[in-house]
Amino acid sequence: GAEPDVPRLRTASFDRSIDRAWRRTSYSALTAAAHDAPDHDAPEHDTPEHDERGLEDEQMPEDLPAGGDRTDAATEARLRAVPSAFGDLGGGATFGTLVHGVLEEVDFAADDLPGQIRTGLAAQYLGSQQMDADTLVAGLVAAIETPLGPLVDDARLRDVRPADRLDELHFELPLVGGDDPIGHVTMRAIADVVSRHLPADDPVAGYGERLRSPALAAEVRGHLSGSIDVVLRHHGPDGTG
Repeated sequence: GAEPDVPRLRTASFDRSIDRAWRRTSYSALTAAAHDAPDHDAPEHDTPEHDERGLEDEQMPEDLPAGGDRTDAATEARLRAVPSAFGDLGGGATFGTLVHGVLEEVDFAADDLPGQIRTGLAAQYLGSQQMDADTLVAGLVAAIETPLGPLVDDARLRDVRPADRLDELHFELPLVGGDDPIGHVTMRAIADVVSRHLPADDPVAGYGERLRSPALAAEVRGHLSGSIDVVLRHHGPDGTG
């Protein structure tokens, strides 16, 4: 019989356009250009290197009032005058990673809360970290027992049972329509929301100006991924969540 037709091998042509603004990103990545922008008025200081497990958006206290979100001198002095429950342990990515890991394992409602924290420290603690364990335990106990404010009727983390908390809630949210963009948005839109909802005397109200940096003028499209450290369920006075 006749030989079957064999299609000729030929080069495929890619004729679609690529949306180079579409990406899967995180909030830290979206705002990195603004946070990394030099602030010529800020004092120079050493920036700690993040370890492999470091929190990518961790900042030293000196970084917070930099540039467009600088607090006024009186507010900054008032904030710095508050004694830290962690004494002289400092901050930075290594400290933040350690505290994050311990809090993730601790049962806030445990009868022996200090003991729970020490157990968590034993699992997380690295011998190279020169931190006073007693000070760290006392600081974490104080943080867990601190009222969270009027929005939750001054409830504390101490009042949260394991069944009412969810650690590391991962999310992936579509930006401007996700796979099918429906508009054009830049970080300036988020800056407008911050400015609209925060009072002028809020310590971080100036953060909106940082988001208006020319370095963040690119369009935001794609998906926003990340995780929320902990989500808590609060039972109001009538017992509802």
